[in-house]
Amino acid sequence: MLNELTLEMLYWYLYIGFPKYKTNIYKIRDNRFMGLKQPVFFLSTGRTGTKWFYNIIKKDKNTATFHTPNPSLAIQAARVYEFKNSIFDSDSPEFKLATEIFIAAREMYFVYCIKADKRFIETNNQLVFFAPHIAKLIPDAFFVHIFRHPVDFILSGLQRNWYVEDSMVNQKLISPQLGDKEFDQWKDMEQIEKIAWLWSETNMFIEKCKNFIGNERFIDYNFSKHNSNNIQKLFNSLNIKVPDSIICKEVMKKYNAQKPMKENISSKVIVNKLTGMENVVNLCRKYGYNLE
Repeated sequence: MLNELTLEMLYWYLYIGFPKYKTNIYKIRDNRFMGLKQPVFFLSTGRTGTKWFYNIIKKDKNTATFHTPNPSLAIQAARVYEFKNSIFDSDSPEFKLATEIFIAAREMYFVYCIKADKRFIETNNQLVFFAPHIAKLIPDAFFVHIFRHPVDFILSGLQRNWYVEDSMVNQKLISPQLGDKEFDQWKDMEQIEKIAWLWSETNMFIEKCKNFIGNERFIDYNFSKHNSNNIQKLFNSLNIKVPDSIICKEVMKKYNAQKPMKENISSKVIVNKLTGMENVVNLCRKYGYNLE
């Protein structure tokens, strides 16, 4: 075996684990990815504690957990969103192409997870617009929808300069498409309104995914009620084994924490903007968030 070991194989063995079984991507595709043991994909707007979940879930040694796999598919996901009229049409050429893009980006992760008998879990929020393709491709996949109060999300987006002109990060941010009511208004919308639109549009897409994929394959997690009890309930539902003692110790830790903004923007200013945005108001009502 050592004579056949390549640097690439060694990389994956050290990254995921040494093999217990033999397989390849062709066998995996023929078996409709059934060799993957109920993989889990976290879907969110981002800025919802996904890095925190990655750092905790990876303590379950039966999992191979990833937060920033390479490639992340961030820019590709934004391009897939642009075909949203066919994004739920599994017979469309666009759907099939997006599926192959996803496979090309993750096939080696899947191969070596199956070889090492590890459960694949990805907390990378960039996969949101690939969710319909993942669900069709992997029948045993589960999804966690994490959502957060829009005011907190907007404050985080402002700190990261989302939708600021000439910002490189805009390449991975979606924007309204021709035919959307916001399309003609977009240039005149303020940064707060654009980030609020991102929050509602992404969460509404995930809600549509639940109808397309099936609610039974989704678990919701309200990050605005992030505590050890709710975390353990989530982990129990997903059969993720992390001791209570570790969860209680780690629950208040922050990852990807940002420096305070130079310009202090009050929550009241943001709320005043949000109350005039119908989709935001409706989702806040659904998720139990007050806009006061």
